Amino acid sequence: MTLPPALQTGIDELTRRVTAQELGRSSRALSDAYRAGGSTASRAARTAGEVSAYLATRAPATYAAAEEVFGQIRVLRPDWAPASALDLGAGPGIATWAALEAWREIAAVTLVEAEPEMARAGKRLAEQGRDALRQASWAVAATRRATGAWSCETTGCWMAWSGDAAKTIGRRAPMRIIFIQFEVPGIN
Repeated sequence: MTLPPALQTGIDELTRRVTAQELGRSSRALSDAYRAGGSTASRAARTAGEVSAYLATRAPATYAAAEEVFGQIRVLRPDWAPASALDLGAGPGIATWAALEAWREIAAVTLVEAEPEMARAGKRLAEQGRDALRQASWAVAATRRATGAWSCETTGCWMAWSGDAAKTIGRRAPMRIIFIQFEVPGIN
């Protein structure tokens, strides 16, 4: 798996803004928070250093997982052509980048992220992306407030979909992709 060149360039630019020492310290703290789980993991990347650590260490795996799931959905529903995407708990929008690679026809994107630094990084990355990313609507809000119903705190580990779940997603959302990031106990 290779990240799209524009995404990799954006990640490189953002991670260069912090020292190697800060990146190392933040990477260790981020890993420790994810291993601890719970509310600590759900809000682990709050500072520029922590977001850079996420981009350097977690974003490639997040992209690969999303790319795999979307590939499975494309196999199961080859004629499905979503026009828009909603990413709740978006972080810096890495899963949305993968969706836009899988479905080039997505024209409208909305991303909701609780952490302002993650959203800021996502907006910076989006500047390098396709039109749908550059024109995306970003909201900085906890998902419960943004949707009125969902409570999905991001932990960074959210890909646990099976082929059957992918089929269900395609049937229930014929023209939308909705990414809901959730904690999967024992996988963080």
